[in-house]
Amino acid sequence: MSGYGPRNEGPGQGNASAPARELLSYVQSNGLPCMSCHTFSGRGAGPAFFDIAHRFAGQQNAETELTRAISEGMYGQWPGYPPMPGGLARPAQANKLAELILQLAR
Repeated sequence: MSGYGPRNEGPGQGNASAPARELLSYVQSNGLPCMSCHTFSGRGAGPAFFDIAHRFAGQQNAETELTRAISEGMYGQWPGYPPMPGGLARPAQANKLAELILQLAR
């Protein structure tokens, strides 16, 4: 599966949390390209979902801000990573993705 490497174990490998499995299922069932750049842990072309979850966790309006980043793209927020383009998910999908990603920090 794209996005996983030796240190980037992900759902389906026996050790994934329920929120990680739910996120992967949502991404796959909606044909979203998230796993092309993101992993659950470890470095990919984009930051790991766990890192994103922990960065946004506890912030006021975290879900709204993450939804906006997914919908519109994110530039300059993650040094060492290329910008994430917007428009890769419909607004409702971006909102659900934000919800599922934030669950990883709980």
